[in-house]
Amino acid sequence: MWFARRVGGWAFPPTSKGEEMITKSNEIYERAIKVIPGATQTLSKGADRFVNGVSPKFLSHGHNAHVWDVDGNEYIDLPMGLGAILLGHSIKEVSNRIWWAADDGTAFTLPHYSEVDLAEKLVDIIPCAELVRFCKNGSDATEGAVRIARAVTGRKHIAHCGYHGSHDWSAVTGGLLRGLIDDGYVHKFEYNNPQSLVKVLYDFPCAAVIMEQPLEEPMVVSEEGGINYLQFVSECAHAYGSLFILDEIVTGFRYALGGASEFYNVTPDLACYGKAMANGLPISAIVGKREYMQTLTEGVFFSNTFSGETTAIAAALKTIEIVQRENVIDKLWRLGGYLRTWIEVKAHEAGLKINLRGNAVRSVLEIPDKDGNNDLLAYSLFLQETHKRGVLFGIPIFPCWTHTEEDMKKVAEAVGVAFKKIKEADGDYMKYLEGDPIPPPIIRA
Repeated sequence: MWFARRVGGWAFPPTSKGEEMITKSNEIYERAIKVIPGATQTLSKGADRFVNGVSPKFLSHGHNAHVWDVDGNEYIDLPMGLGAILLGHSIKEVSNRIWWAADDGTAFTLPHYSEVDLAEKLVDIIPCAELVRFCKNGSDATEGAVRIARAVTGRKHIAHCGYHGSHDWSAVTGGLLRGLIDDGYVHKFEYNNPQSLVKVLYDFPCAAVIMEQPLEEPMVVSEEGGINYLQFVSECAHAYGSLFILDEIVTGFRYALGGASEFYNVTPDLACYGKAMANGLPISAIVGKREYMQTLTEGVFFSNTFSGETTAIAAALKTIEIVQRENVIDKLWRLGGYLRTWIEVKAHEAGLKINLRGNAVRSVLEIPDKDGNNDLLAYSLFLQETHKRGVLFGIPIFPCWTHTEEDMKKVAEAVGVAFKKIKEADGDYMKYLEGDPIPPPIIRA
């Protein structure tokens, strides 16, 4: 079903597939590139992350698990706002709560009572949360957590594993380095490699070990004690006098209500939450043990004008209420499991080798080349064929509450066609591409 919407003064009807299907997207892009660097606010949403010439560039609106581009084309959404959408787009209960909050005012000279409501809720559901401080995005939260750890320990060095935001100490580990200051205090260790972490902690007096739970499952480090890698990292950090910070910006409210820390039975000293907490509204949180969080009243500066903004807090409260009431996370695991199974079946039917990383609630599909490396030309063809068939793939796959089994079956059908096309191409993907292939990713953002 197509919903008429007006964007920039135009009313867009549905169009036929092919180059014509993104006519308005292209027109808006030509305007955008003149006034917005890269025509995007977020690197992962840029036109070069998709197949220019086939993929839509601008969306108009969304409802539940479906989105519409500015040309009126409908898609089943799978990246779900890079993981920010947990329930679905334009969920009426959440929207009503946001409007109610906005009608009372959004930013005040004194704290708003709803800040206390949400902080109490997070303390109830997150294993390590004794005190809570709100912020607006993941980078805010991880920067604040590291600052707390440095204040508590009096140390400067940081051991890290994963992506933790756009600030210098994190961004220097990525590919876009211009303008960044590498202070030499940040040291990478490898996931599921105990020796890698121990070496960093032995060589440098680290204030904190900060890591995210990636797509791979944590290894069992000690069969006798049943200790998994996350638990090992926590114990190892403490043995060397460091705080353990778990970056749950992606995993929070998705793996379990309390995130990966609940799912893998580990209690960090500090944790960072965001993304899905408010179903698409900008809010994040630093949570942690009282003795460490208390430093925010003892000379550690962390203060933002909009951290207590009421609409995002209202959205978070309503989102968490729905997650608990409707057993949302159980549904994510079930639907995501269906989709992963069907993708693997379609690959088998096409005689195509794939790598389906992650788990039911968070997946990434890769198509390896003959050397086992991720083949971006093959994946570009995959994006092209699925987008043409009304499925909006990106890099991550996040099931949401309002996805249905019928949605997942339609996704599987589109995936099956795309896999057959890739097999038919037999490596000559440029012959089949109708647009520009995606380049290698620089940094996740």
